Amino acid sequence: MLAGIVVVTVALAASVLAQSPLTINTPWDAHRCETTMIAWKGGERSFFLRSTEVVESFGTLGSNAFFWNTNVPAGDEIQMELIDATGKFVLSAPFVIQPGSNNCTLL
Repeated sequence: MLAGIVVVTVALAASVLAQSPLTINTPWDAHRCETTMIAWKGGERSFFLRSTEVVESFGTLGSNAFFWNTNVPAGDEIQMELIDATGKFVLSAPFVIQPGSNNCTLL
């Protein structure tokens, strides 16, 4: 009986440790009209990603990265919000959009 309790306890502890916390990387090289990778780890699939200041939603995503066509004017400071399937959410640090070399339709 005691051996069974120990096995269950160890299995539960391993399960808790296997679930890493949800974190999002802050892009350091976001340029207007160029592709910016937004990446994260942890959490439970599926994920919902949006920018907080521009109110742009990128919808539900199944992977741990999103390639964003940065359609925000240079000089704007924005932040990304990521929500996992359990409702946990994290914010990137605020970051400033840098000038870019391409033309695109800006928000």
